[in-house]
Amino acid sequence: MGATHSRTRRLTTKAATAIKPGKTATVSAAQQQFQWAVVGAGPAGIAAVGKLLDAGIDGKQIAWIDPQFDVGLLGRKWRSVSSNTTVQLFADFLAASPAFKYSASDSDSNNKHVLHSLPPADTCKLSFIADPLLEVTTALRAQVVPLTSFVTRISKTSKAVADNSNNDINNSSEWQWQIFTEPTSTIPAVSSRNIVLAIGSVAKTLPPPAANPALSLIALEDALQIDRLAQICTPSDNVAVFGSSHSAIMIVRDLLETVHVHAVVNVYRADILFAEKVGHGKFINDSTGLKGNTAKWARENLLDDANLPQGLTRIKTSGDKGGEDVATRVLKTCTKVIYAIGFERERLDVEGVDLNKYDAKTGVIAPGLFGVGIAFPELGEDAVGKLELQVGLWKFMRYLNRIVPEWVANSRK
Repeated sequence: MGATHSRTRRLTTKAATAIKPGKTATVSAAQQQFQWAVVGAGPAGIAAVGKLLDAGIDGKQIAWIDPQFDVGLLGRKWRSVSSNTTVQLFADFLAASPAFKYSASDSDSNNKHVLHSLPPADTCKLSFIADPLLEVTTALRAQVVPLTSFVTRISKTSKAVADNSNNDINNSSEWQWQIFTEPTSTIPAVSSRNIVLAIGSVAKTLPPPAANPALSLIALEDALQIDRLAQICTPSDNVAVFGSSHSAIMIVRDLLETVHVHAVVNVYRADILFAEKVGHGKFINDSTGLKGNTAKWARENLLDDANLPQGLTRIKTSGDKGGEDVATRVLKTCTKVIYAIGFERERLDVEGVDLNKYDAKTGVIAPGLFGVGIAFPELGEDAVGKLELQVGLWKFMRYLNRIVPEWVANSRK
């Protein structure tokens, strides 16, 4: 995993204690209007704020809105998860923005993070990038106007209405966005000429299988935390895991080798893909294929259906009635189910805008409204020209390096 959901309603009343307080924003009437607002403080939101500052935007004209500022779900839920991004690319991300003010060898604040002592070509636990990103978050909050709240909806309004001026509302440059937060928030509605949505994604789920509607659902966020998974499952459990992605294979491995459940049934539609290196830093199936230790385990254990690990059954169901029948029969014996079938964008109401119609080459959703990160990934080519959604911290940064200067230049016209 390389990136995740950045804003959640849970625990929104105070910031995580791991974050240094930074500058506290006091929003006066004059400060309610900004040139730029970034919604979300996960990895993509962090990168967006950094690149806006690098592009010369005055930090006082950037509102950064998040309920916790704790690196999103990556920092809150996914710390124990093995990444599919290499240590070197994490280090490249941290070095990509001068605004981050990040030094791998800063001795003043114990910043010689474990990340920088790991083999560059290896993958690692996400905790090793989460800690440096907390530090970067603190540095960025001191340079912009951080607003600790949850954004509930966004609407477009004329600048004439927003500031009681006589601007021509027929001029598109005189329209701006109004950002509304939770009713309990002490922060008033904020308006901004431009908004960057880095709102993250949540795990997809399904109803319990018809073959066994009494199955107990284990949330993906719990399944990916091995300590939590061990608390939820017992040695007598038969656990169904849907999916064949990086997350699904990690969970199957952990259930068998660490949690030691009685049996695992892996139900999937698509065969396992592996990221294949074809040159310096280039991969086939770069965003969709397994990497690192997860790929190694899958190659050793899952490629021969006749020699699967003890306790594991794998059932392919796509377009195969026989597979569907087998799945129905086997699922009747299961006690718990986990869906590792991908992620979907966090919901946010933007009046009059269909967020699904964003431009995956430029990040533009509507004039003055942009999307980045796992919620609005770039559509790009892998090493052999196959189009795939570009998901991962370094991919987000590389994308922003290209598109933020264009956003800023167009906003000044």
